[in-house]
Amino acid sequence: MIKLVLLLTLISQIARSFVLDYEQLYSFTSYAKIPDEDSVGYLDPRPLGGSMLDQATPFFGEPLNVIISANSDPHVLSNQGLLDFAKSVGFAAECLNLHIGGKQFANLDGHGWFKENIELRQSYFPYFGTCWESYQGGNHFRAFRQSSTGAWFLAVSKEKKIKERHKILEDGYNLGRDDLASKALLGGSGNGYSFRTSIEWIDGLIEPGSNGINHHIPQDGRVAVLTVHNMRLGTFFTKSAEQLHKQATGLKSSSSNKLLSISKNTPNFATILSSDNTIGCLTDPFKARSVDDVYSLSGRNAPTVGRWIRKHVIDDDELGELPDFSKWDKNSDPSVGIWSGRRSRSVALPQQLDGDPLNQDSIKSLIYFTEPNSEDFVHTIHQRFPHAKKLGLALPHTPFETGFVHTLSFPGGAIVGGGLVGFGSTEENKTDAPNINFEGYSPFSDVLKVTNASGNIILMLNNANACRQLLELLNKNRIDKEDEYYVAAYNDNGSIKTIHRITSGDPSRGAIALDTTDDLTLAHGIQFMKRQTTSTQVQVDPTPAVTKSPTINAVSSRHPLISLPLEDALVAQDCIHIENEFIVASELGFNTSTNPKQTPWSCKVEASAKLLL
Repeated sequence: MIKLVLLLTLISQIARSFVLDYEQLYSFTSYAKIPDEDSVGYLDPRPLGGSMLDQATPFFGEPLNVIISANSDPHVLSNQGLLDFAKSVGFAAECLNLHIGGKQFANLDGHGWFKENIELRQSYFPYFGTCWESYQGGNHFRAFRQSSTGAWFLAVSKEKKIKERHKILEDGYNLGRDDLASKALLGGSGNGYSFRTSIEWIDGLIEPGSNGINHHIPQDGRVAVLTVHNMRLGTFFTKSAEQLHKQATGLKSSSSNKLLSISKNTPNFATILSSDNTIGCLTDPFKARSVDDVYSLSGRNAPTVGRWIRKHVIDDDELGELPDFSKWDKNSDPSVGIWSGRRSRSVALPQQLDGDPLNQDSIKSLIYFTEPNSEDFVHTIHQRFPHAKKLGLALPHTPFETGFVHTLSFPGGAIVGGGLVGFGSTEENKTDAPNINFEGYSPFSDVLKVTNASGNIILMLNNANACRQLLELLNKNRIDKEDEYYVAAYNDNGSIKTIHRITSGDPSRGAIALDTTDDLTLAHGIQFMKRQTTSTQVQVDPTPAVTKSPTINAVSSRHPLISLPLEDALVAQDCIHIENEFIVASELGFNTSTNPKQTPWSCKVEASAKLLL
C-alpha cells in the first residue's frame, strides 16, 4: 500500500516587516487521503435477495470472487477509473473492442439481474495484447457495479485458448482471482495514475465447491476484497473566489487528511483550513495577462501515516567560523562546494521520521513547504533520507494577510507564523531526478574558474581579481550597472547546476558577494548571467484529456505567470482542471537538487522546478 508521511514542524523565527505588491490569482492545493474505516465497502448481495454468482446460463453462474471496495479512491469506482486500474494490473479492453459470446448478468442489490458493465482481458503486450489472449487464452474478468455502494464485483477466471472455446481452466476461478490479486498488491500505473492496493480475504460469501458453478469447476469460496488507492494530483484554475471555495468545499466534506496550499490573497482562506484533518500553508498567487482573477485548486488522494509537530531554536553561536578556501586543493572531492557545511547543523527529527518502521530508503520523494533559511532541517532530512528526491518551497511573506511573516495551518485551523508542512511518498512512478528550468538567462562572459573564495564571497576568477573582471565585462557589453546580475555554476555535462544573484562587489579586494549559503563547486566553471524579465511562466497544458505522471511544479518568481494556453482556456471557461499536476509558487524560491544524493540547494532566483513522483 502506498504511504504518505505528513510532515508538520514549528521553527522559531524573527519577525520582520515587508511591503508587498498584490496580485489577483489564487492557488489551493490538497494532498493525502485516509479511507473512512466506518464506511461500507460493499454489501453482501444475498440478504438483499441477490447472489454472489453471476448468471452465465439460466442454470449456472461464475463466482464473483473479487470485490473492489467502495472505500477505494472515487476515480477507481468510475468506469474510466476501472479501466485505468485494470491497465495497471495487466488488463485491457477486448481485442479491437470486439466481443464474441454472450453477456453475463448479476443481481447485487436484489433488484433483478443486470448486464455486466464491461469485460476485460489480460494484455500480454502494449499493443493488441488482448488479441493474443483471445487466441492463446489467459486471465479475464467481467465487472458489475453494486448500485447501493458503488463497489465493483468481478467474476475473474483463467480460460483456455480459442480452439478450446475459451473454456475455464481446471481451478481457473481460483487461479484467475489469485493472479489479479497478486498483481494488484505489487502496485502499478495506468493512464498516468499510480495505484496501490490492500487486500482482505473473506470466507463465507461463496459456498466452496462446484454447486451451481459454470462448467462444474470447483472453487474454494474465498473472495478478495481490494481497497485501491490512487496517487492522483490535480489543479483547478478558476476565475472567481466563489468557484475556489466551491471546489474546496468538496474536499473539506470528505473524511480524508489533506495538505493544502492556498494563495495568500484568497478571501476567507481560514474557512478552508479549519478542518481537524487539514494542514496547510499560504503561497504566492499566479498572474495572467488578460484575466483579472484566477484561482486554482490542486488535489491528490492517497493514504497517509504519521503526523508530528516539532519546535527547535536556532543557535547561531554553534555555527563556528566560516571556512577559508584560499588554499583550495584541486584534488579535493568535486562534490564538495565552497559553502559546504557552513550552516548545516543536524537537528533532532520527530520520532515518526527518525525511528521504526522507516529506514533511510523508505521515503522515495519528499515535498515540503517551509520558511526560508531552514538549512538545518533540510540538511538533517537529507541525512535521514539520502536517496529520496526532494523539493521544498520557501513560504512567501504574509504580514498583511495574517500578521505573520509566514503562514502555516495545523489541524483544527490553528494558524502559526513559521514551521514546515509536507509529505513523504514511500512509492514512486518515476525515478527521474528533479529538473530545474532556468529559461530566460543569457551569459555575458566565458566560463571562468573560481580560484579563490571564502564563504559566499568569490575573490578570484582564473587567478585574477573577480570584481574587476565583472566591471570590465559590463563596460565591454554596455550593460547597465544598475541591473541585476547572476553567477551560474555548471555540472560536468555542461548543464546549469545553480544560479545565484550577485548582491555586491568590492573592486579593491576583488570580492563578489552572492545571495546564497549553498554549495558552489570549485571543480566546475562559473559564468556571469543577466536576465531580461522579472517573471517566470509555468507551462501548463489545459487539455483535459492529457494524462501524465504525477508531477510537482514549484515556481520561484516575483511575478509567476500561467501559460498562454491556460489563460486562453480561462477566458472561455469558469474552471479548468489540470490532471496530475500540483502547482505552487513563491517569491522566496524553492530548494531541490538535480542529484538526489546531494543536499538540496536554495534557489532564490527566477526559475521553476519539476519533480515526478
